[in-house]
Amino acid sequence: MYGEQRASRASGKLRAGQVPFRFDRLAVRTLLSAFAVCLGLAGCGGELDTVSVDGTVTYDGKPLEMGIVRFVPVDPEGMLATGPLKAGGEFTLSTRGSDGVLEGDYTVTVESFLIDDTVPEKDRELGIGGKKSAIPQKYSDPETSGLKETIDGSRSISIELQKE
Repeated sequence: MYGEQRASRASGKLRAGQVPFRFDRLAVRTLLSAFAVCLGLAGCGGELDTVSVDGTVTYDGKPLEMGIVRFVPVDPEGMLATGPLKAGGEFTLSTRGSDGVLEGDYTVTVESFLIDDTVPEKDRELGIGGKKSAIPQKYSDPETSGLKETIDGSRSISIELQKE
């Protein structure tokens, strides 16, 4: 029967009741495997259990309006949270694309660069890509920033950076 279907298909004519292709076990398994892989890549691990954290960053008493804030987890099993600085020095943290932060202890870093016309527009909007830091370099390194936060619920944080 399969040979007849192949011959009919080659001539472009199908008899009544014939199917233009056939599913076999291998094809079905391949499709199901591909679907499972796509689900895995999409992150079917569920939503992260995060809490909302926002705040402001000031440097020498003035809002720091360009740059990025990072909450680096003290626990090696924790997840990094980041937030771009916006007007007024405001930021809102997110973790792996989910709004918020996992509860736990963090070392905080802040990066901000002096931006000029040589920096690509996309980087200028985030306040990154400049060659010279707008704040003391120590704040960009978790080992030297001296900034610590414990997150145990939703809250707003004020980060005050000082000149050296």
